[in-house]
Amino acid sequence: MMYRLFYFGICMFGLSCTQPNSQPSVDTLIKKIDSLSAQIQALKLTASDTVYLDSQPQPKQIPVAKQSLDKPKFKKPEALPDKLVDSVVYFYKNSTRVSVIYKPWFNGVRKVLFFKPNGEQTFELEEIRKSFSSNVTIKEWYDNGAVKKIECATYPDASMYWYTSVITFDEQNMPLWKTQSQHPETSVSIPGNNDYYWKNGAWHKQETVIEQPVPH
Repeated sequence: MMYRLFYFGICMFGLSCTQPNSQPSVDTLIKKIDSLSAQIQALKLTASDTVYLDSQPQPKQIPVAKQSLDKPKFKKPEALPDKLVDSVVYFYKNSTRVSVIYKPWFNGVRKVLFFKPNGEQTFELEEIRKSFSSNVTIKEWYDNGAVKKIECATYPDASMYWYTSVITFDEQNMPLWKTQSQHPETSVSIPGNNDYYWKNGAWHKQETVIEQPVPH
């Protein structure tokens, strides 16, 4: 209704502005009316478009989960028994029972511990890496995983000699015998002169009795 009134007013204004003595042709009036109609239609379209755009639904704001930049936290493994941490461990055959442990190095020294199958410690040695050195090498094993024979080598500082000890054990990792040697040898060794047996937690020298000829 408002557009019709606006249209009628514009037509009346155009007719009133014409000269009284000049009579516009019908074609001229039709062209003016068409021009005004086009302008009104353009105004309609502009208003309609504006309303449509204003009424467009706004996109929804979807909250995005904030990603954490923290490093993943891992569960700390349970501590192993002190005697097993950073150690070299040998077990009895088909068992979790410890036979021998080479403990970690500390200040150039590490302990070598021997155990019975029931967990009782039977013997202890040391490996050393200082101005002099000493090492413990397992040479033979029993079928059950106990140590049968080891060799201990000692290299003194600034010495032309080095020394070895061969130690044998029973099937419970209990020491039996120890034989010491010097290298290179400087004299003929007497059999049994450097042999020791283990008793009551200590080494005891094996006494050698040399038979004397019986006088006739």
